[in-house]
Amino acid sequence: MKLSEFLVAPRVLLSLLDRSRTRSGYPDSAALTHSVERAAHADALGYHRFWVAEHHAVPGIGSGSPAVLLAAIGAHTRDIRLGSGGVMLPNHQPLIVAEQFLMLEALYPGRIDLASADRWDSRSLFVRHYDAARMLRTRLRQISKR
Repeated sequence: MKLSEFLVAPRVLLSLLDRSRTRSGYPDSAALTHSVERAAHADALGYHRFWVAEHHAVPGIGSGSPAVLLAAIGAHTRDIRLGSGGVMLPNHQPLIVAEQFLMLEALYPGRIDLASADRWDSRSLFVRHYDAARMLRTRLRQISKR
């Protein structure tokens, strides 16, 4: 065997986290359109994952509803995994988050990821990453037992 047969470069999975930045002189809707375009471009380039962030009332950031934005992105992409980098559960009813991400999983099977955070306190922020379908089915079972 040749040495070159043993020297194989590892595959690096590239991902993007997009915050839908607004720009001076452009309508806020352009930030969302540009996020969709970036995701489609990343998909075409073979990126592994495209995540959006959840921010509310933050100047310069237009991504306040990750599930809605991911639905638009999913309609314009084919292979790239899609996810939300931190749904803040104190802001949402967990059942609604579960339903939204299960709907996304139904529309774009095997492509949806979800990270959630249980609290705002930066000293105790605990972010978990899950395969959305598996995590949400577990959460729904827990909710239904209450």
